[in-house]
Amino acid sequence: MEPKEETVDIVVHLPDELLLIVLSHVTYKDLCRVGCVCQRLRDLSRSNILWKRLCHIHWLDVCPIESDGDAESPTVWYRTFQESYRKLGQFIGCYSSVKGLWNRIESGLKGRGAKDILQTLNGPLTTEDEVIPVTDDLTIPADLMCSYNIHNGQADSYLDDGTLLGLGGLIRVYSFQSCPALLSYQSVLSHLGQLEKEMDDELLNEMELQTVKVLECPYSQITIRMCLNSTGEFQTGNMFYCHSKFISQSTFALPHEGFFLLAESFTDWLTQLANKLLDPGTIFHQSSLSRFYHEPSCVAVTEHVKVSVATAFISEMSGNPLRPGRKMFAYYITMAMDENSPRDKSCQLRTRHWVIADSNGKVETVDGAGVVGDFPIIQPGTSHSWSSCTSFVTSEGFMRGHFGMVNLRTMETFGVECPEFHMKALPFLQLRDPADDAMDDM
Repeated sequence: MEPKEETVDIVVHLPDELLLIVLSHVTYKDLCRVGCVCQRLRDLSRSNILWKRLCHIHWLDVCPIESDGDAESPTVWYRTFQESYRKLGQFIGCYSSVKGLWNRIESGLKGRGAKDILQTLNGPLTTEDEVIPVTDDLTIPADLMCSYNIHNGQADSYLDDGTLLGLGGLIRVYSFQSCPALLSYQSVLSHLGQLEKEMDDELLNEMELQTVKVLECPYSQITIRMCLNSTGEFQTGNMFYCHSKFISQSTFALPHEGFFLLAESFTDWLTQLANKLLDPGTIFHQSSLSRFYHEPSCVAVTEHVKVSVATAFISEMSGNPLRPGRKMFAYYITMAMDENSPRDKSCQLRTRHWVIADSNGKVETVDGAGVVGDFPIIQPGTSHSWSSCTSFVTSEGFMRGHFGMVNLRTMETFGVECPEFHMKALPFLQLRDPADDAMDDM
């Protein structure tokens, strides 16, 4: 007669300390299921040591809900997780990522002294806010909806003096300026309603790119839009700059050949913003976050005159019907002299010389008087900055040159080098799949 195999009930034989170690390796869903096995596991599965860890994993810096009395309840973190899940459970797959990025963004703004931008950030959605309806044809990506439960857009995104505070970043060249601010949930809800109406009225067809504004400049017609469907090379959630002047009669149907991809998703856009704020090459103009980026090595010094350059790609003004095939770039130049430089090195800019080349090898030279109509004087402790723009038919190009200066004491002329600076466009996505175009040509 074969001996019977004995089974060991670990719930009976293992001490609480070891069971808690085992339970610390299961997911929140499995932990809830374990609690249904027996009374002992039910009590252990609600332990603070387990749920405090899960709260920090899924809800990051959530605070425990208030307990009765001074002592911490042995299940306060279980109830905290329950309460957070009740409010945000539909976003549990992305909340920690989105919240973590917002924490980095807030830290970056504080580190750069951008308190004016920080103050524009609204709080989270409240329970009184209307819920965006979800249809089979149209949905708002979860990471964007999740973000509204952390910061419901920006309010008062400009100061009384006209300073723009949009998180989309400021670009200003001549009469053109753009600084999109993050729109609120209510604004997106309104735009979504317009889009649904156009779909119901059959003003849109399935081949058109359906978008909704996510950021908008209060002073211009520049927006950052998010795709709500997949068309051509665009995928749901993709984000791009757009000028509303170049949108067809249908509010959301975009007849272009394509647009320049700003971000793969809202999470990607938040990641770029967080990284930008922590990058010393990112420029702030007064209180405004600038889209200009200064490569630290892009500096040249000649006769105590320091020249540094920052660049930006203007995607909303590139490849549009007014500039077909051309990519627009802006550059921001600062000319300065250290305060400890000799006074007899003071000078004035008279002329400029540029060498401009695209990635096809086409080279142009430009000579002219002054810079954007100015003839700045550079003295110890002073600086002068200006912005201008250029365009290429290729996606990349560079510029270099020098400025003709005159010494204000000796009246001798000399050249000040401008370092070579490179410009690169964002990826371009087509509204029609290239494979479809190939079939049409057959």
